[in-house]
Amino acid sequence: MWKWLGGKTRKATVPSDVDRARAAVGAFLEGRGEAAVALERLQESVVRVWREADGYPARPIRADVWIDGAACATMGHALTRRLRADGALEDETAASALWAQATLAVCSHYRHLVGPAMVAHADCHERRGDPERAADLYRAVVRDFADLADGGEGGGAGDEDGGAGDEDGRTAREALATAVDRLRALGVPTVDDIDLAELAARAARALGR
Repeated sequence: MWKWLGGKTRKATVPSDVDRARAAVGAFLEGRGEAAVALERLQESVVRVWREADGYPARPIRADVWIDGAACATMGHALTRRLRADGALEDETAASALWAQATLAVCSHYRHLVGPAMVAHADCHERRGDPERAADLYRAVVRDFADLADGGEGGGAGDEDGGAGDEDGRTAREALATAVDRLRALGVPTVDDIDLAELAARAARALGR
């Protein structure tokens, strides 16, 4: 498509799905748009990013896919916070799912990013009266984060969580501690062979509590 601009022909810029999502989310956050539109646009972008990420980081992806995925995660986080403040639980649940999905698509090896998204989505299900779904999500956090309770560096190649004094590492451990606490509150004593009472004590020590 070409447009006549200032005496020159130039190719018109076609907004990407992320551009459309950014516009819709921004409009909603500024009180000029609807949550349903923002969620729909964001979902379109997240579905495409998930498909194109194709198992990253086990497989390489294009830089633009990673950038788009990170942008989607940021938008999902912002929507989740706003919808929670608005008391719109169903929409908050949808937003937190998109936040988690976008994060897992391109940042699954950054546990300080994955943890808060997973815990937020689990919390939505818990408040919706679906403790089984919430527990499944909390269990996933425990399985992937349990090694952080010892206060050392996160396990796994490419893990960027750092040591016990690192801010990102602390964020990941806070997510682990929350998942453990909520599982125990839901009456879940163990995850696989992990004793949650013992894990809670280790996590508290790692966090200096």
